[in-house]
Amino acid sequence: MKKMIVFDSTKCTGCKTCEIVCSFKNDQVFGSSRARIRNFRDLDQSFFVSLTCMQCEDPPCVKICPTMALSKEDGLVRIESMRCIGCKICMLACPFGAIAFDAARGFAVKCELCGGDPECVAFCPTGALQYREIETANADKQRNLFARLKEACLSS
Repeated sequence: MKKMIVFDSTKCTGCKTCEIVCSFKNDQVFGSSRARIRNFRDLDQSFFVSLTCMQCEDPPCVKICPTMALSKEDGLVRIESMRCIGCKICMLACPFGAIAFDAARGFAVKCELCGGDPECVAFCPTGALQYREIETANADKQRNLFARLKEACLSS
């Protein structure tokens, strides 16, 4: 069964631990700008969102890559950095904005789930990130989204 990273905004404190451990795992540097997971925040409402590659079933980034640097294997979208020419078309094609460009090295980067044991999930101090089977994760995400939408509508 395929798995994905699931984010629970009700548990996130915006600490960015996930970004720091991701950058260290992938690039051996401590820096949010090098992370494959991104945190966004709305400080006015103390609302945080962590975003990473959703490993799409039919990934538009894979379809559009002119050099076939992106591929989908065993449910995981991967980038072969040696094939990437740095055109950034994959970044435009990604509906989630989950692909970044590493300007220092000249190629695109994205989450590849740390080989099936995501560091961001392992080190998340509040449990806001979980690595779960897709079927159960999708149902939980729908419930969480509905609850947030309902709350937003009631507070307006």
